[in-house]
Amino acid sequence: MKKSILISLFFFLIVGMLMYNTLNANKKIDNFFLLYKKIATLVSLNKDFDIFMSSKINYNNFDLIQNNIYAISTNVNEIENNELFKQLDTPLLKQSFFTIQKDLEKKVELVNRVVSKSAVLNNSYRYIQKLNNDIDNKKLLHIYNSIIGLDYNPEIELDSLNKDVNTFKTSNKAEEIFIAHAKIILLYYSEFNKLKEASLFLGLAEKLNLYEENFASYSNYIINSLQNVVWFLMTILFFALLAFLYYIHLLTLKKTELIRFKKAVQNSDNIVVITDKEYKIKYVNKSFEKVTGYTKNEVLGNTPSMLKSYQQPNSFYEELKKTISSGQQWQGEFINKNKDGRISFEKASITPILNEKGEVTEYLAIKLDITKEKKTQELLKEKEHILSQQSKMIAMREMLESIAHQWRQPLSTISTAASGLKLNKEFDTLNDEKFAEFVDVIMDNTLGLSTTIDNFKNYFNTKNEKTIFDIGKTVQKMLDLIGYRLYDDKIEVIRDISEIKLEGLENELMQSLVNILNNSQEAFHKNSIDKKYIFIDAYEKDKNIFLSIKDNAGGIPKDILEHVFEPYFTTKHQSNGTGIGLYMTYEIIVKHFMGSIGIKNVNYKYKGEKQKGIKIDIQIPQSLHNIDVIHD
Repeated sequence: MKKSILISLFFFLIVGMLMYNTLNANKKIDNFFLLYKKIATLVSLNKDFDIFMSSKINYNNFDLIQNNIYAISTNVNEIENNELFKQLDTPLLKQSFFTIQKDLEKKVELVNRVVSKSAVLNNSYRYIQKLNNDIDNKKLLHIYNSIIGLDYNPEIELDSLNKDVNTFKTSNKAEEIFIAHAKIILLYYSEFNKLKEASLFLGLAEKLNLYEENFASYSNYIINSLQNVVWFLMTILFFALLAFLYYIHLLTLKKTELIRFKKAVQNSDNIVVITDKEYKIKYVNKSFEKVTGYTKNEVLGNTPSMLKSYQQPNSFYEELKKTISSGQQWQGEFINKNKDGRISFEKASITPILNEKGEVTEYLAIKLDITKEKKTQELLKEKEHILSQQSKMIAMREMLESIAHQWRQPLSTISTAASGLKLNKEFDTLNDEKFAEFVDVIMDNTLGLSTTIDNFKNYFNTKNEKTIFDIGKTVQKMLDLIGYRLYDDKIEVIRDISEIKLEGLENELMQSLVNILNNSQEAFHKNSIDKKYIFIDAYEKDKNIFLSIKDNAGGIPKDILEHVFEPYFTTKHQSNGTGIGLYMTYEIIVKHFMGSIGIKNVNYKYKGEKQKGIKIDIQIPQSLHNIDVIHD
């Protein structure tokens, strides 16, 4: 460190001496640059004048032109009064500048003449634009379009346009004013061309550019003669010193960052493993030792394959090696075996470390132990499966109760008919007519039983196959299943469903609707309501299906409302409900149909009477293509 300080002081001493000896020369150089800047400014201002002179009719920024005129005068005076300009030892440069000064004065005079006419021109230009909207004359419109195009269409003949304007016979005051202003514009245009030719004749741009080049050459010659030796040495020494200091600074920063990074990696919750290009372990952090049970000394020099659980195929590891050996990053999950034989799951990212030639020198693996998360996911899946099975058992009970209810009357009729056959046979009163009558009764009711079976046999479809079905028919099937209970409770179902097709698992949607209607029916049992209604509406919009179920059962308390879709949550007595109905409905709509479901209390009117209840809103994508159906 002391040696570095001495070298630095030596360098600064030499640089200081060189800078002191060149101070006066630098002042002279600064004056040269100042003069050069003034000359460049004159070149730029002259270009602005040329742009103004070429803009013809549509230029309006006269304030800028006046500022440029003032700037030219200012810069010319500053150049004349500059001490370095007075000391120029090349008479040609001075004489050339005085010639340019005279030409600039002429150019300014021409510009002022154009500016003086531009106000009148622009006024006339605005007038013909305004009058054009009130004039309906084809020839006049042709004149207007030609005048407008003077700036843009070089093919317009000015003499022909002048002739059209001067020979046009006006028929009203507006046309007279229009022609008067058109003559003003054409007169300006002719005069402008003359002024432009006079400006071009001066050749001021070429003179200024040539003067700028000559002055640059002269200034470069002076500057080079002053600076070549001194600045060369000073620059070498100065930048050498800067490079040395910067190098020391970088080394300090890198060392600090390396220490900080090493501490962060060593104490990180993530597992960090570094291997060489032969996959031999060079470094592991504390998290690796904590998770795997192996110490650093036990794994150094070995390969990560020592953690293999052999629960992943060889193709998995071959693909991994193929990816990282090609210099690409790999991401995935490992199933490893720890030192004590326990299986652990790790989410990993392996990044190849490349040298300057793009060759792999090391591999950096950053891994996160997700064993607990995996176990939690398994428990959740198992819990969902149990809930699903419970829900299906409840639905099966609903179906069996419905079948029993709908079979009760037909079975009674069949039994009565069979008893009639037997009695008539015993009393010898069974003739062909009565026999046929009893048989028809038995056959008709048997057919009814068969139809009931057909209606319910597809309610549980264990294949879980997606189909395209009509929502209206699905709702009818659902009502066929539980309609008798709603009828017994005097609950009226009002439907407003257009013909809507949906792709998905029809039986699961039916199960969801049954759960919702069961919830409303339980609410009706709890509250004494004379007229009971359930409204089912469905419509489609923007490739989505919107399904709503609303009742007038009194609603749900606010503190309970947000919990109704949670598993095992129920407001009923433990012996009357399990609390999984609406939870399974939520799971089916959100996970199986990739939709959304919400519930809220509503107040509304029906048949002129105020009603209060809940409303469940369901939104489902109309097509489930490319969406994996989740099976229980």
